[in-house]
Amino acid sequence: MRGLLLAALIAGPAMAEDPIVLMLENRSGQMIRQLALFPVGDDGQVIDDVLMSRHDSVAANSTVALDTRLTRCGRVSLWVQFGDNTEASAQTDLCKNRRLVATP
Repeated sequence: MRGLLLAALIAGPAMAEDPIVLMLENRSGQMIRQLALFPVGDDGQVIDDVLMSRHDSVAANSTVALDTRLTRCGRVSLWVQFGDNTEASAQTDLCKNRRLVATP
């Protein structure tokens, strides 16, 4: 019995899901100053609850991997602010797509 319990404890962490990595492609000629990821409700409305944010800039015409730390997929909205203070947002379902393109 003791050996079975130990085996279950050892196997437990390996069964955890890996965090979702979202690829963000900045197709703008300017840097992204900051970004935030929000959940989207069943009605399609963005829920004001930040899932992750990044204040490090993303270079113009580059692609970065965003470690969302999320372990379950669902609909999300990504908001970005470019270097000239213009803003853009896009929605995706992380169960189907793990790549977003940012353009002003």
